[in-house]
Amino acid sequence: MFETFRRKSKVQEPVKEEQKQAQEPAQKQAQKEAQERAQLYVASELGVLRYGIEHKLLRDLFYTATEAFLARLMAEKGAYGFYDQYWQLSEASNPYSESDFSVKGGKIDDDHIMVSLDLPEPEYTPLCYRIHYICRNDFSAPAMFTIERGVTGGFLCGWNSKGDHLNFSELKDPAINEYPELMRALEAKIIFDLYKEKRDEIF
Repeated sequence: MFETFRRKSKVQEPVKEEQKQAQEPAQKQAQKEAQERAQLYVASELGVLRYGIEHKLLRDLFYTATEAFLARLMAEKGAYGFYDQYWQLSEASNPYSESDFSVKGGKIDDDHIMVSLDLPEPEYTPLCYRIHYICRNDFSAPAMFTIERGVTGGFLCGWNSKGDHLNFSELKDPAINEYPELMRALEAKIIFDLYKEKRDEIF
């Protein structure tokens, strides 16, 4: 544990007017960026379409056709195909490319597999950075976990087969998507522990 030490000053000098004026643009910019980060997905058509894919379409496909869904994700090396089809059906222009998506999958222990889906940087809350899918080797007992954008950092959430949204904890690290390999590994450990603890209770 690190401790912070501050040097005491006998007299605090008043902030000059010129300093205040110089600080104002930076403060306004910070406020603007915070407001933009806090925007809900309904702020734009892109946000609405992404929410429909990440929180509805992919969820429903996973729970209703687990084996086929995961096989397609692995074969296509991500979810670009799902996004592109969804955008075409919505008669909208898809802003993403195949390189914006990736997927990792395999056994997490002798009895379970996990498939982790990396998505484009989420522009709005609560769109997803990543989605983690877990099930047994025979594709039974599926569970879906989402890493969702918050105002700062993100949230570890999920969806169950009944369509209930689950909120587990806040992820306070604002650099959540700067180190995807590291974050994915950390998330996988936390998520698998949650899965083992709560699988029969909530999924």
